[in-house]
Amino acid sequence: MDNVLLFKEISKYDLPKVGFKGLNIALLKHEGFNIPPGFIVVSDAFRKFLFESGLKVKIDDLLSRITLDNVDRTASEIKKLIEETELPEEIKEEIVDSYTSLEFEIGKAKLIDLLGVKEDALVVVRSSYVHEKIDDSKLSQPTFLSVKGKKELIKAIKLCWASLYSKEMLLYRQRNKISNDISNAVVVQKMIDTEFSGIAYSSNPESKKKSEILIKASFGFYIDPEHLSSDRYLVDKKELASKENDVNAQEYGFYRNKESGEIVKKSISNSKVQKLNDRLIREVARLTKKIATLMNKEQMIEYAVCKDDVYILQSKDLKMDFEDEIKREKDEIIEEMPKIEVIDLYEPNLEEDLAVLEEMEMQDLNELKKINKKTAKEIIIEPEKTDELIRKLEFQQKEDDVLEFIDEVEKRLDEKTKEEPERLKKKDVDRDNEILALELVKTLTDKMEKQLKDEDYDSYFETKKLLRKAMWKL
Repeated sequence: MDNVLLFKEISKYDLPKVGFKGLNIALLKHEGFNIPPGFIVVSDAFRKFLFESGLKVKIDDLLSRITLDNVDRTASEIKKLIEETELPEEIKEEIVDSYTSLEFEIGKAKLIDLLGVKEDALVVVRSSYVHEKIDDSKLSQPTFLSVKGKKELIKAIKLCWASLYSKEMLLYRQRNKISNDISNAVVVQKMIDTEFSGIAYSSNPESKKKSEILIKASFGFYIDPEHLSSDRYLVDKKELASKENDVNAQEYGFYRNKESGEIVKKSISNSKVQKLNDRLIREVARLTKKIATLMNKEQMIEYAVCKDDVYILQSKDLKMDFEDEIKREKDEIIEEMPKIEVIDLYEPNLEEDLAVLEEMEMQDLNELKKINKKTAKEIIIEPEKTDELIRKLEFQQKEDDVLEFIDEVEKRLDEKTKEEPERLKKKDVDRDNEILALELVKTLTDKMEKQLKDEDYDSYFETKKLLRKAMWKL
């Protein structure tokens, strides 16, 4: 199918087709996470819809005449055009076929289902932006719950497409200089009969600490979070142990009506009860940590609980800065280091000064080793430290390339200045030498910063010596 992709058909190279949200959920499905079955209407389907229906010309004409005064009217006109225009038959057939297939999961289909005696599935329909400049944390993406039937599904998909031309999006595109030739994908997922739901952050956005996982939970669907009195759980990321359970009374929740399939608001009699038990809190934290590790970025996940099973509904990058507790500890160590005396490298007794400097730096190194008491063996047997050790080894493999570059620059500096030894004592080197010197200094200082961050103090002081020697050659 050209217009629809099942989750199992999507690879990491399909980002332009399925968008960030769609790709994340498909990759998690591949990794074995408990993801409700679904499919994605690819971004090219929307482009095909616009061109084959003639809407592209009409929409471009409206956008060419847009102003701050008429942006509301323009957004409404485009939305109406998209809603009232028929989908090409090819796109409609692929969407309907994929929708019908949601009822026939392998190993779960019943004979009566295969005979076609089955009600339409309830699904959730979401937009999935494909443009890298669109930050969905700053925009409200449409989500349609409890969509049932082919007509309602097509309508929800069109509304997701129309969201590209909402007033909010049109102004956002203008501010960020995003062209009109953009598209989005649409994620369609089978709906979970949710008992509890919420969001979880792989690092705590409230305290800005990486060492904490923050989980929020509510009865029923996590709708209208600003007004729901959700529970708030803090979990230690390393041990996955609960640090704090803040239980809040929730007087009402949103649930699916089993007869109509609609989402309704219901009062809760046991409103003061903790939503997630300790096992579920730990499981949500474990899944959140695992997803962030897989994505190699901090994540915010949306989850749902049904019959004690945790389902992942979506995952997206958490775009904010967190306090790096490891860096803070390093800074405290550096502050405790003995201060190195500044030596004038242009003094005549340079060799003597360098010898003194080397001795002082060895003393600093010994002090650091006393402070940093962990041994290599202790690091290796701690699973949390293994990845860090591998990264350090990979960095050392690249070190030879850096040193070769440094040697080449120093060699070129020697060749340039050998014929004029007197100029070594002057600060006014020629332009070529100055450019080379700047390149060398930048390379060495960048390297020192990386080594300090990795706690590779031996290499750090060696690089520092090279930097001082390079400055002396100028």
